[in-house]
Amino acid sequence: MKLSKAQYDEIAQFLGHVQPTRQSLRKLKERFPRYLSGVMKNAAAPVLLELANEVDFAPSLMARIVLERFLQEQEGTIPSKTLINSMLRDPSQIPDGVLANQIYQCTVNDCCYGPLVDCIKHAIGHEHEVLLREMLLEKNLSFLAEEQLRAKGYDKTPDFILEVPVAVEGHIIHWIESKASFGDECSHQAYLHDQFWSYWNSIRPLKSSIYTCADDTVLHISDCETDELNEDLEIVTRWANEHKFQLNPVETKSTYFTTNHKMFKYSPKLTLSGESIAAERNPIYLAVNLDTELRFGPQVNKVPVKSGD
Repeated sequence: MKLSKAQYDEIAQFLGHVQPTRQSLRKLKERFPRYLSGVMKNAAAPVLLELANEVDFAPSLMARIVLERFLQEQEGTIPSKTLINSMLRDPSQIPDGVLANQIYQCTVNDCCYGPLVDCIKHAIGHEHEVLLREMLLEKNLSFLAEEQLRAKGYDKTPDFILEVPVAVEGHIIHWIESKASFGDECSHQAYLHDQFWSYWNSIRPLKSSIYTCADDTVLHISDCETDELNEDLEIVTRWANEHKFQLNPVETKSTYFTTNHKMFKYSPKLTLSGESIAAERNPIYLAVNLDTELRFGPQVNKVPVKSGD
């Protein structure tokens, strides 16, 4: 066996700096020398597993800590998480055969933590994602899945983004993330920090307000860039196509409302289905003549003046 008693004592000291679970690390440090004597008597016995059970410590977590310290002593540098995870999944990569056997017994007998549990959680998570996709399709909701989002360049993505948000019990839902794990407060805080806040900050819902009446559809937006409005038009177009609606670029007009005289002649470069949208200074909506300054002069002029008798 390659490890000396002094090295295992260093591991015990290292464990003392790890955040305790039910105060088990103090007990673990007291019992750790038994591991060395135990494996010397019978290297095949599950000594590390028994110690973990005695002090109520997750066997796979103990295996990870011991393996990390072992590699640090062997290589002289802190091992990468990738290397540690690889050895936990395949203990035959560990150069110390006795330690490899001890770690293997810890990982296969841990029902709450470790590579085997991760595989089970991954399989259940994938199953729930498939079920969620089927539910979205059944409800005729337009969405982008994770693989589509990654193709668009997103580094962190939820399972699904709704291209047209929906309201559920008074809340507007823009994206959905499915988790196949128990939703305790600690887990929620970890997911918020690692994933959810990045979704909140990087995934943009429609910035436009949408109004529909009969066969007319209006997108209204203020204080935005042209690119943002074009993105909204693209999302609405995809949604319309998926639901068998046909948007007519020829009949579509854009109007820039402003009280800034320098901007009266400005017309944003917008497109719908690849075709440019023409600018209209006096659009008619719901039988009302509008104008870029919203003075309603054209509407007033259109109304006939009734004279008294």
